[in-house]
Amino acid sequence: MKATLIFFFYFFAIVAVAGFATFLMFHNIEGWGWLVFIDALLIATTVKVSDKD
Repeated sequence: MKATLIFFFYFFAIVAVAGFATFLMFHNIEGWGWLVFIDALLIATTVKVSDKD
């Protein structure tokens, strides 16, 4: 169960940051490039989870 929640929040963070960047791009607000960079870092991150009881 713990692993499922960790992966859910990991993928939720990727989608949320991409959504925020898209919102800023759509409204012509500066700073969306940083969010794209952060999203690329999130995608490149390796998540390791072990379910030891």
